[in-house]
Order: sequence, then structure tokens, then C-alpha cells
Amino acid sequence: MECRVVLPLQGAGVVGARPRVAVPVQQAFWRTAERRLRRLAGAVAPTRCSKMYVPGFGEGSPERKAAIHMQNFFNYIAVRIVLSQLESYNREAYFELKEFVSRTSLNDAELFCKKLIRESPRLKGL
Repeated sequence: MECRVVLPLQGAGVVGARPRVAVPVQQAFWRTAERRLRRLAGAVAPTRCSKMYVPGFGEGSPERKAAIHMQNFFNYIAVRIVLSQLESYNREAYFELKEFVSRTSLNDAELFCKKLIRESPRLKGL
């Protein structure tokens, strides 16, 4: 006949063994739904982030500043292309646009386009 006895282990080096508990489905995989919501809704970079975080210094994000510079650059290129095309087949419109460009700065694309549209309905069509 076989007999088994369970003795409590006091001071045997077992430190606070955690009991196994069933994890609810909502908390499985380290609360992925909660983290996903935080990641989608959070605008603040976490303290330990694997991606690079660049502050905007209060004047807009670096991406926004780059977008504005690219818009101004492409506006400058477009004006130069239109001027070179007009030079060959419509001299009157070329001189009118060239005179407008000499008076107006190309540094701000939005302001340039607004002034161009107000200046002449003929230039508006270009």
C-alpha cells in the first residue's frame, strides 16, 4: 500500500510562488488592445521609444516645415518651366509673367499664387 503526505515547505528557499490564474481574453498578449488604442490616440512620444523622436521647438513639426519648403521649391520650378514654355510661343504672356515674377517674391508659394490670381485673369489661366 502506498501513502503520500504533503508537508509544508517553510524556509526551504521557495520565494512567493505565484499561483496560476487564467488570463481574460481582453488582457491576453500584454493588453494589446489597450496599447493599440494608446498608440493610435497618443501624440506624446513614450520615454523609451525605438523610433527617433524630434521635437518641433514650438514652430511646427520638422515634417510640416519640410512640406512647406518643398511646396515653395516646386512652385519656383513650375514658374520657371512655364516661363520657358511661354518664351517660345506666347511672347506677350511671357513678358507679363516675367514682369510679375520680378515684382513678387517666389519664397512663399501660397502668397505668390494668390497675388497671381488677383493680378490678371489672363495669368490666372496659366
